[in-house]
Amino acid sequence: MLQVSPVLLLLLWRVLRSSSNQYGVLSRAFGSNKAQLAMLRNDVTTIYYKYLPTKTLPTYVRENLILLHEAYTGAGGNSYVCTIFKDMLGWEVSSN
Repeated sequence: MLQVSPVLLLLLWRVLRSSSNQYGVLSRAFGSNKAQLAMLRNDVTTIYYKYLPTKTLPTYVRENLILLHEAYTGAGGNSYVCTIFKDMLGWEVSSN
């Protein structure tokens, strides 16, 4: 399975959503806002279930999670991701 960095997704999302989007080809290639939301929701959900048993997030995962959440809410995402995001913010953070 292809792993895409959350930071790369955030940067791509910002380019695609910019008001002066000169990258119309990219926008069409990556599809609609619904597809972007689905990718972001999948990434957050994957993080949730991966770390749920220990309820401990590595620092870098927590930082990426915050970026993903900002991108998701900025794109008009629903409350599902917000709910699990708030839950994960209460988890312990490890220095791994």
